[in-house]
Amino acid sequence: MIRTKQQVDKLQKGMVLKVLTSDPVAPQNIDAWAKRSGNELLAVEANDGIYNIFVRKS
Repeated sequence: MIRTKQQVDKLQKGMVLKVLTSDPVAPQNIDAWAKRSGNELLAVEANDGIYNIFVRKS
C-alpha cells in the first residue's frame, strides 16, 4: 500500500498505475485508500492468485 501511494504521488493527474500483487486483501485496501485520497480504482483483475489493480490519479 505504501509503495502504491508513493507511485501514484509521482503521476500526473489522469495517469493510470498498474499494481501487480499476490496479496488477496490488496484490492480492498487500495479501493479504500483510493476513496479516501480522491483517486479512482478502475479495475481489479485476478488470475491464478495474482492481482492486477488499476488506479487513476485524480
